[in-house]
Amino acid sequence: MIEGFGDALSDWEINPPRISVIVPTFERPQALRRCLATLIVQDFPAGSYEIIVVDDGSKGALSEEVKVVTEEARIRGMHRPRGVYVHYVRQENQGPSLARNSGARVAQSPYLAFIDDDCEAEEDWLKTFYAFLLLEPDTMVGGKTFNSLQLNSYSTACQMLIDFHYDYFPQWKRDKRFFTANNFAVSASGFHAIGRFETAFEWACEDRDFCLRWLESGRTMEFLPKAVVRHSHKMNLATFYLRCFRSGEGAERFQALRERRGLKMLEPEPFGYYVDLWKWPFHPVRQLGLIRAFLMSYLLTTGEVTAGIGQWYARQMASKAVVTIKPKFGGKITPATARPAKAQTTPEVPSRIVVKSRKEPVLRARRAKVVVRDKINGNS
Repeated sequence: MIEGFGDALSDWEINPPRISVIVPTFERPQALRRCLATLIVQDFPAGSYEIIVVDDGSKGALSEEVKVVTEEARIRGMHRPRGVYVHYVRQENQGPSLARNSGARVAQSPYLAFIDDDCEAEEDWLKTFYAFLLLEPDTMVGGKTFNSLQLNSYSTACQMLIDFHYDYFPQWKRDKRFFTANNFAVSASGFHAIGRFETAFEWACEDRDFCLRWLESGRTMEFLPKAVVRHSHKMNLATFYLRCFRSGEGAERFQALRERRGLKMLEPEPFGYYVDLWKWPFHPVRQLGLIRAFLMSYLLTTGEVTAGIGQWYARQMASKAVVTIKPKFGGKITPATARPAKAQTTPEVPSRIVVKSRKEPVLRARRAKVVVRDKINGNS
């Protein structure tokens, strides 16, 4: 279901937006309010961009609150010269990947910027993306994400792992380079050409899959540290390790999808990857202090172990699942990406006679001849 606010739809024919900001949300109206507050005051010509809020099936009062928050943002945006277009899209709960795809379908601009509802953008975030895309439309641009909850060790470790990947993969594994889906922008034509976000991912790795398909199509990626987003995702011990576990499940599904597409499987990380990960928090630029650096190293390494367990668990479950065909860009998630189970071979039945040496058959034949000769001669 799509609901447009105000008369922006008619204005599109006269003043089409230059870039669309897509914000998927699910039952977090207060976080969404803070996010929209930063988006409607962007240092960008008002009336030249649109904000599309996609409610991924929030239920009951939360659904109504999301509508109210979006309406408030629309009214505030209208007070700017020429206004800011704010629209509302609602779908059944089918995950953030499909929510982003739904927002991209109704977007009317040539460029798409993605941000999550628990993020707040700096004033020049949109301008930084747009200026680069005008010069390099076939390049995906990703920004710098900061953790706003510095006192939360689990949120800090989660963002630190992403920062490590941003630094490690471009140097050593360019085919694994990626931008998180809460802070990047692409051309709309390129987004639709490579197939949008894959909706088979339930919890994680949809951004990695998208970025790898983008690179394999011959396009490029560019990191813009001045495009800043601040992420406020509160975590605790349980949610941190659950996130790592689900990341491992997503990684296994990612590999299975590549196998089904006939693409090259990604190799596991070398031992040096884990050494660098352990040392990452101790770099002087982090300014964590010795005790907190040890804590971060512990969380990072044990988080990677938990992700490995999640990947192993997903592989075991996939081998038992019944593989069914799933619609690529819609519908409910099925075990479509499960790896096919290995063919079971029937073990050979061993013979009753066990030959212990090469000479034994010869000896057995000689004994048989002696028995026959004795019978002929009448010997018992």
